[in-house]
Amino acid sequence: MSRARFVSDREASWKRLARVLNDLESRGRKSSALHAELPGLYRAVAGDLSLARHRAYGLALEERLNALSLRAYHQLHGTRLGLLRRFGRFVTVGIPRAVRAEGRLMILCSVLFWLPFLLLTLAGAWAPHWVQAALPAEMAAGLDQGFGGDSIQRDSSSNLMMFGHYIRNNVGIDFRTYAGGLLAGVGSLFFMIFNAIVLGAAFGYSWMQGYSETFLRFVVGHGAPELWAVVVSAAGGLRLGLTLIAPGRRSRRAALAEDGRRSVHLAAGAGVMTTVAAFIEAFWSANDFTLTVKLAVGGPLWVLVPAWLLFAGRRR
Repeated sequence: MSRARFVSDREASWKRLARVLNDLESRGRKSSALHAELPGLYRAVAGDLSLARHRAYGLALEERLNALSLRAYHQLHGTRLGLLRRFGRFVTVGIPRAVRAEGRLMILCSVLFWLPFLLLTLAGAWAPHWVQAALPAEMAAGLDQGFGGDSIQRDSSSNLMMFGHYIRNNVGIDFRTYAGGLLAGVGSLFFMIFNAIVLGAAFGYSWMQGYSETFLRFVVGHGAPELWAVVVSAAGGLRLGLTLIAPGRRSRRAALAEDGRRSVHLAAGAGVMTTVAAFIEAFWSANDFTLTVKLAVGGPLWVLVPAWLLFAGRRR
């Protein structure tokens, strides 16, 4: 086929693709019908470009078809890449900035969470009756069953199912802690302190029962993002509660609309941290590696998570 015949046969398709791209690239013309038409036109022009190069129809035609192909490619994949970039920026910049914007609430929540958590953990050695009073009997039985032996290994075929279970359970804790802020902040404080007591008692109980090393091998990998997510959720809930109590000169509705956006960033950040923790817990924590290996892999997260919240996103 001659170059002239090739151009004559395919010109209508190229012009149609150019019109579709012009409409999609112009503001306010994000038509779903045009997006549905684009993949077929893109495949056609990509095939035409390959044929033009193979038959050496000339540099001018190749450049024209290549430009159309590039524009179509960016329209097809640019939205997806843009979403990934925005999510990456939210994780690396948005979440830590939102946390630092509520610095006073984060300090308060950190103290109210970590103090009872550490006290109940230490009570396993020095005041076991406090651990027994704080830990539900069914949870103690589950700890004995899961960590009473030397092995924590489970069948790898259940990892995906456990990932879903951990997501549902831990996100539920974070959501209740955040939503409790609607009760003038009291609900957020209650759920946060309650979880601090129960989780600290679980650590203390493993110490009491003599399987603290086995328990530590399981929790050291995912514990940091999971526990800090509770603190971040509580700070977001307290922001809601304080806005309800003291909206200032704004109407309560306007105050909730404004401060609610700030608090939602904290809730979303807690969700990201919980998802990461659930992934680690499902696919790594139950592997039967030695405590040294588990500490080497999971231990740095206990420094990296607070460092991320404190320092990430400070430079523009």
